[in-house]
Amino acid sequence: MWYAGNTGSDVGVQDEVVQSQRSSRTTVSAATFPVGLAVASDGNVYWAESGKGALGYAFSGGTGETSVGGSPNGIVSGPDGNLWYADSSQSQIVQFSPASKTVINRYLIPSMNADPIGIVVGNDGALWFSETKANKVGRITVSGAITEYPIPSAAGGVQGIAVAPDGSIWLTEALAGKIARLVY
Repeated sequence: MWYAGNTGSDVGVQDEVVQSQRSSRTTVSAATFPVGLAVASDGNVYWAESGKGALGYAFSGGTGETSVGGSPNGIVSGPDGNLWYADSSQSQIVQFSPASKTVINRYLIPSMNADPIGIVVGNDGALWFSETKANKVGRITVSGAITEYPIPSAAGGVQGIAVAPDGSIWLTEALAGKIARLVY
């Protein structure tokens, strides 16, 4: 089990789910603020370093880091074999190649200052993301087409996002103290 400890500024792996037993741990700088984890098509584990504008990664020979700018948050391995992450400071969804360790595309979210945080792959093969300040949920195809859906609560502060087995999208409305379900 991999984890990102953004208050302890560490990323690690724990082989057994036993409290306080860790088989491997990598400490990153305090300014890094690691959030989100994804296993990429290359088999490496990546995490977003929100406070540093970078993506960190662990591979069999150690760890590395690639500067990407902005404030990367949620990160997921996409259906196209690339990594996708939410850049909250730039209000973008970013496509990143694990093979070349470079940004392929940056897609601007139509709502200004959307503050995307979470991102998941839906059962439809598209990527779904939360828009905390825009009070919406977004959907982006691997070709970059974005559609936005308003959420029911005013100023709900959408953050967490997950996909259910039936394909529905679940999200947390942190400021409204609610969870919501989007069926598409």
